[in-house]
Amino acid sequence: MRNPVWPVLALSWIFLVGGPAREAVSAEPQQPALNRAQAVDYAILSGGTIVIKLVFRRPLAEPPTVFRSYHPAARIVLGFADTTSELGKGPVEIGQREVRSFEVVQAGTHTRLVINLAGPLAYESAVNGNELLITLQQRPR
Repeated sequence: MRNPVWPVLALSWIFLVGGPAREAVSAEPQQPALNRAQAVDYAILSGGTIVIKLVFRRPLAEPPTVFRSYHPAARIVLGFADTTSELGKGPVEIGQREVRSFEVVQAGTHTRLVINLAGPLAYESAVNGNELLITLQQRPR
């Protein structure tokens, strides 16, 4: 004798669970998509203005965090979350009186642009597509 309840229970279970088409839910949190710093360069303009250009694989999702310090050394540090670096080179010596050097460093999935200064400087940053431009110049007197 056949039990008529079994097919009803099986169909009910498939309906409640979502059936074979339901995707498995991962217990691990999704990792954010990482951006990459691909190139860095600088130019010295008239009047001693220095522009540093950092090129990324994709446009920045959010502006960098900025840290400024004057003791023990003057520097500006721009931090980029969820970003790696493909640069793999050490400090770039500029040799200007106001800006000594800069370096792109990576720690895990966080990348920083560290600009070493001789003293306080005014700076501006602008995003142009996948490029970040940092302009450094003497403060007006």
